[in-house]
Amino acid sequence: MARQEQEQQQQGMPVKKDEVIIAGMSNIAYSYAKCCQPVPGDDVLGFVSADGVVKIHRKNCINVSNENLLKSERVVSVSWNRKVETDFLAGIKIVGEDRLGIMNQLTTVISKFDTNIRSISLNARDGMFVGTMMVYVRNSEKLSTLMDKLKKVPGIFTVERLIS
Repeated sequence: MARQEQEQQQQGMPVKKDEVIIAGMSNIAYSYAKCCQPVPGDDVLGFVSADGVVKIHRKNCINVSNENLLKSERVVSVSWNRKVETDFLAGIKIVGEDRLGIMNQLTTVISKFDTNIRSISLNARDGMFVGTMMVYVRNSEKLSTLMDKLKKVPGIFTVERLIS
């Protein structure tokens, strides 16, 4: 994805490419919700904002899980365009044993997976760490594979998709 499009996406501005199909139509202004960061392969839905831009959310996003909201006429069906060839930002939460070299092992797994890292944060306390990583992935399948590889690092207890 071009840097300008990434910046537009991060600022919540519509991206011009049709990476998704909204209610069976094309050329509809949309952007990806920052709260759940959907990637191709996720079950998604759209929510029409007050300014007419469709915000794409994962169906399990806490911000759209309200029953009344799901029955609203502002909710539209969304599906992924099978030709999507851009990278999407996804968050991962990791919990593990705080030990020397753990960060190096995690980043080595990610770099061998040919994935770019946007940010990493590890907070350690009492011999344990909780970390979050923001990585760019092509789709949910690639993200799941990466998470499986991270789970195999010695001393890692849990690896899960970030849901904020």
